[in-house]
Amino acid sequence: MTTSEPIWEQFAQEDPLYYVDMAHDGNPERFWAEGRKSARDLLARAKPHLAGNDAVTEIGCGVGRLLIPMAQHFRRASGVDVAPTMLRLLRKYSRARGVEIHGFLPEDAWDAHLNDLIYSKIVFRHIAERSVLKTYVARIADALQPTGIAVLDFDTRPKTIPYRLRNQMPDLLLPRAWRSGARGTRRSSGTLRRWFSECGLDVIEERAPESGAHEFILRRGGTEA
Repeated sequence: MTTSEPIWEQFAQEDPLYYVDMAHDGNPERFWAEGRKSARDLLARAKPHLAGNDAVTEIGCGVGRLLIPMAQHFRRASGVDVAPTMLRLLRKYSRARGVEIHGFLPEDAWDAHLNDLIYSKIVFRHIAERSVLKTYVARIADALQPTGIAVLDFDTRPKTIPYRLRNQMPDLLLPRAWRSGARGTRRSSGTLRRWFSECGLDVIEERAPESGAHEFILRRGGTEA
């Protein structure tokens, strides 16, 4: 796991809001309003399983679209991102809203403190390297409180012929959301379940299985809320 990814740093410098939300239409008010709604919805799904509100960490926090509103519900908030420019903007936007958030690159010690909630939305489908993704899962497991939970989503749709063809096409022929680095990578749900189990995580709830936004709610094995 590297400290930064040059392609995502390039994306962050080009158009940070678009590369946080590829449906971004240039309206910043809508961008932040949709982030607040996504944060509320995610927290509502997590709340039945949450046992505390001491610390939350977002993997792939970007400029803080979800993390800034989420931080208001926890005593400590941290964000991890591969792009230093995203972390710089996270500091700018969070301070402007009176919120303190600790920003980390992936190789930093973001997992040095235990969390009640660790979540990642959309980000993991952009990670093509299996070893990097497995490392994230292992570190997330280690960074959870005994009763903490993780809410992670993946693209678990089948690897169809159009999907495989898209991945072989030159970037110049593709819309920017499908270009190398930005486009999604599909994972089998069976592989993910095996990784979770190997890291000591139990699946306690799922949402939208076998879809482009297959969400898993996970807890460390052998623990109860």
